Amino acid sequence: MVVGVGSGLTPDDYADLQPLLDVPGAELAATRKVTDKGWQPRARQIGITGRSVAPRLYIGIGLSGKFNHAVGVRAAGTVLAINPDRTAPIWEHADIGIVAEWRDVVPRLTARLQVQLERQR
Repeated sequence: MVVGVGSGLTPDDYADLQPLLDVPGAELAATRKVTDKGWQPRARQIGITGRSVAPRLYIGIGLSGKFNHAVGVRAAGTVLAINPDRTAPIWEHADIGIVAEWRDVVPRLTARLQVQLERQR
């Protein structure tokens, strides 16, 4: 699993994502805007000017999902997006979309993923 963050989060928010990252042993990734700001290293950048990834599950949080980023996740098994903006471009690329503030969704999503992973074991 890969969790991609956009500029809808700040570096101060990243610690709040750690429980989500810990459940399946996910990796944190970022959009170009995030790496341009120096909030994440370029090695974590996904998209045309970054890397392409193919996880079973990609969760995009607080990112607009413009084409340059979406190209980097098109090989993902499932793309789940969390964004409060109903007009964000990410909805064109997401298999599952949650229109909400990420702080409201991530704790519930983390708990649900933990239950699912325990069932699979």
